[in-house]
Amino acid sequence: MSKQLIAMSGELEFGALVDALPLGIVVHRDRRILYANQVVLAALGLDRLDQLLGRDPVEFLPAEDRAKHADRIAAVARGESIQPAAARLTTRDGRSFAIEVGGFLVEFGGQPAMVTVVRDVTAEREAQAALAESEARKKAILGAALEAIVTMDEKGRIAGFNPAAEKIFGYARADVLGKPVADLLIPLALREAHRSGLERYLATGLGTLIGKRAEYTALRAGGEEFPIELTVVRLDGGPPRFTAFIRDLTERKELERAQAQSNVLHQENCRIQEVNRLKSEFLANVSHELRTPLNAILGFADVLSAGGMGPLAEEQREALGHILSSGSHLLRLINDVLDLARLESGRIEFHPEPVELRVAIAEVISILRPAATRKEIAIDTVLDPEVQLVVVDPARLRQVIYSYLSNAVKFTGPGGRVTVRTLADGPNRFRIEVEDRGIGMRPEETSRLFTAFHQLDSGLSKNYPGTGMGLALVRRIVEAQGGRVGARSEPGKGSTFHAILPRESIVGARPETAAT
Repeated sequence: MSKQLIAMSGELEFGALVDALPLGIVVHRDRRILYANQVVLAALGLDRLDQLLGRDPVEFLPAEDRAKHADRIAAVARGESIQPAAARLTTRDGRSFAIEVGGFLVEFGGQPAMVTVVRDVTAEREAQAALAESEARKKAILGAALEAIVTMDEKGRIAGFNPAAEKIFGYARADVLGKPVADLLIPLALREAHRSGLERYLATGLGTLIGKRAEYTALRAGGEEFPIELTVVRLDGGPPRFTAFIRDLTERKELERAQAQSNVLHQENCRIQEVNRLKSEFLANVSHELRTPLNAILGFADVLSAGGMGPLAEEQREALGHILSSGSHLLRLINDVLDLARLESGRIEFHPEPVELRVAIAEVISILRPAATRKEIAIDTVLDPEVQLVVVDPARLRQVIYSYLSNAVKFTGPGGRVTVRTLADGPNRFRIEVEDRGIGMRPEETSRLFTAFHQLDSGLSKNYPGTGMGLALVRRIVEAQGGRVGARSEPGKGSTFHAILPRESIVGARPETAAT
């Protein structure tokens, strides 16, 4: 401020004038206080003016600020213009509060003196600090919010865009501020409805979105439309401003679609299981009904063949032999169907007991020895001494070995060789393998071998007849006892089938837990 000289008629008149001011007034010359009004005395906690007279005005400032304000006093004395400056005033009892200090020259006692005007800005600074803290807190909340928060003015322009909105919509905040919401964030088909809705609200105060939560479609920066959950509120005070809280529902919608698809698959699976149950029940009932008359046919044929009803001619005996052979084969097929149906319905029973593997394998080989001898096929056995006695259902074990071994003999050419092995498979399980040098299979065929009614291609089926139930039955029998089955093969080099079972049968174990 430029140098000013203000003439005063006397100290009394000056004191009366400045004591009426709401500002602190200090008059000093050569850095010695000549006068201070009641505002200054009260601020410093002093009772009388003589407690200040002759003291340096800068001594009431913090030590780090004294040199700076001494320079300001010297500048005013030289007639230089200075701006009010912030400082802190320290009272006699050590309290400190914010002030703003300005100064100019006057004539006091007939000589030039400097007037320092002191304004208490403590409340103002506290209000500014509170406002800054509030703004910082608001900014932190908006920045940390997981939901997109977009503010729009009454003209539909974007006035706020938090980091979550940047992430969801793919725009930088600086690129969208001041631009129409409709052009950037709303799909083309919905823009007109947005604009007309805003106009209607501004004209009537009626709106379909304000204060409600609903699902809509939004638009990303790349043009992709996506589902959102939207809540719009109007900000109080000033021109109409609207804040939208937006949640991206893309992931939730995908989960809902996946759940719906899973429910459909579950229902379909239940339907298939019910169909399988009914099929198994039907097969069991039909098999049972077929066995009764077939057993009677075989019984009468056996009696006739044995001459129980009189002597037979050779041609008659041969015909009865065919009846007995075909009937026995048909009975085995019916029994396989019945076993498969019972296994699938969980109605088959197992009776585990100690079994010598050597004996069980020998019994099966003796049954198949005639068929192997006709084709001049040698059957070898390789037995692991570590696994000799196991606890399983002996009839079911022989059924597994028979199915593997009969297939090996069937698909091995004349003069070939088949090997049956037993091996330990860890401390609690054992493995049976049947290896042949037969026709073998392609890799893609082995994955379907243990499926009911599956056979090799039709050309081979004509040469090697069968129903395709044997291996499916083997799998069900083994898995029902806590085991698993498998095969490896190579065309023209033969196949190896295996079954892995617990050394002590675990009847009713789940196949997936057993297959480790």
